[in-house]
Amino acid sequence: MTKYGAAPEMIAPMPNLDLREVMYYLYLPVFMADKPRADRETLLLPPNVECCRHLIDKATIVEKMRGRTFRYIYLSARKGWATPDNPLNRPGWHCDGFGTDDMNYVWWKGPGTRFALGDFGEISDDHTLSQEQFEATIALHGHNQPWQDPAFPIRVSTPPEGHIYRIDPFVVHATPLIETPCWRQYVKVSFSNHRYNLENNSHNYLFDYDWALTPREDVRNDTHKAQRDYA
Repeated sequence: MTKYGAAPEMIAPMPNLDLREVMYYLYLPVFMADKPRADRETLLLPPNVECCRHLIDKATIVEKMRGRTFRYIYLSARKGWATPDNPLNRPGWHCDGFGTDDMNYVWWKGPGTRFALGDFGEISDDHTLSQEQFEATIALHGHNQPWQDPAFPIRVSTPPEGHIYRIDPFVVHATPLIETPCWRQYVKVSFSNHRYNLENNSHNYLFDYDWALTPREDVRNDTHKAQRDYA
């Protein structure tokens, strides 16, 4: 039985990264192994997210050192004014890449992602039901504790900002609780063998591609696929 509630893995400090403007990139493809390019190791980044190159390079090195293969790398980058009712990311406890072998790396500045560490027991393969189980377990057993304090069955906490964290599909997490409005930055790098082809994902005009896109609602409303980023 797969255990949900794994801890994110701290990869490296990156305190100097800074998104210089307000932005919202959602799964912008920055690497495609199937493109006919002479140098397939090249990342194609728009100028305003060039600052993320070092982060992507570090994450890529880790993936290759661990023998993982991938066809696509996606960049999500968000900078904006976070408020109690708008933490800038989707709410609710969930796992990125739920039910897949996709891998994600995250970084933030300002209020940070909350992680729920512990043993959640048996979790349904149903995307929607699993989220309900995460929410119910944390509501019943979750305790806000210092980072990785082992004294409680489910510990809810946030590690330090300004670091790269590797989160596999068994890391349960949620957006921060914003008490006072403030600026927040958030970057995610996603490695996958799938085309993230939902409508409204960011398009990288430095590549020549034209994917058929699926309405996001068609996936989000399917209980077996609700957390997926592709169709």
